Amino acid sequence: MRVAIVDPKVNKVINVVEFTSIPTGDVPGFPKGFRAFASETAGPGDDMVSEGVFEREPVPPLSGAELEAAIKTECRRRIYAFVDQIAQVNLAAAAAGDVLTGEQMTTYRAGLAWIAAMRTKCSDLISGSDQTFAENRHWPDPDPAVIVLAQQF
Repeated sequence: MRVAIVDPKVNKVINVVEFTSIPTGDVPGFPKGFRAFASETAGPGDDMVSEGVFEREPVPPLSGAELEAAIKTECRRRIYAFVDQIAQVNLAAAAAGDVLTGEQMTTYRAGLAWIAAMRTKCSDLISGSDQTFAENRHWPDPDPAVIVLAQQF
C-alpha cells in the first residue's frame, strides 16, 4: 500500500513509500515522530490539511517558457522536500572533507544518483511538454536512507 510519510513539525509529506501495512508509532527508516498515512495521491511537499488529508495547489495549463519554469520548480521542490539546500552543502563539505563513514558515503552517492535521475526526468518532461508533470508517477523516489542521512546534516 502507498503510504505518505509526514513531518509533524511542518505538516508536509516528505516521502511516499510502499508498505504492506500502515506503520504505527515511529515509522521505520525515518526520524522519530514522523507519521504515516495511507494515500494514493499525496506527494512530497504536499500539505497535510487535516488528519490524512493532503492538498496541493493546482497547476493551470502552461506552455513554452512558463511550462519549462514550472517543471523545473516542481523538480526543485521535490528534491528540497527530501534534501534541502543546507543539507546538500553540508553533505558535500563532509564528503569532500572525508568525514563521512563508508556507509554514509555510499548513501551520499545514492542521493547524488537520485538527484541526477530527478534532473533527467525534469528534462524529459520539458522535452515532452508534459502538462501532468506534477503527478507523482513521473518522479523517482529516493532511498529512505538518503532522507535519514540528509536530516543529519
